Amino acid sequence: MNVAEDVKRYVEICQEKFWQNIFQFETECLIERLQGCRDILSVGCGPAIIEGRLSGYGFNVTGLDVSAEALKCAPDSIRTFAGSAESMPFAESSFDAVEEFYTVQTEYILGVEGDRIFKSNNPSEAALYVIYGTINNNFIDKNTQQQREK
Repeated sequence: MNVAEDVKRYVEICQEKFWQNIFQFETECLIERLQGCRDILSVGCGPAIIEGRLSGYGFNVTGLDVSAEALKCAPDSIRTFAGSAESMPFAESSFDAVEEFYTVQTEYILGVEGDRIFKSNNPSEAALYVIYGTINNNFIDKNTQQQREK
């Protein structure tokens, strides 16, 4: 397979009901955590499935991913940039929050690039959500509990 075929297959799998339920749950969790934020950066967004949902709730979402091929599948409602967190192509003080699933780029978001792109002068005051694992575990726990109650 080539990259385009891999991305196409990934997007097809993401349409399955199981994944749609996970994405909906993650979107709801993010909306709750992003209260008071408007401009959101998503690092490692791929085809930007959750990001498209966030934009539907009024957030100004920018997606950053190293795969230009994956970004071709992103919804038109978000801005996309091909690149990495090591050198983000954004002006200073561009974002209220960054959402990402834990990636190897996390250290760059927390470091120099984070200092530069967050609207807050202190990135520790800015909203940074590293959600991989936590939200998925909550989703699994919630569904497991619901199954037990039936």
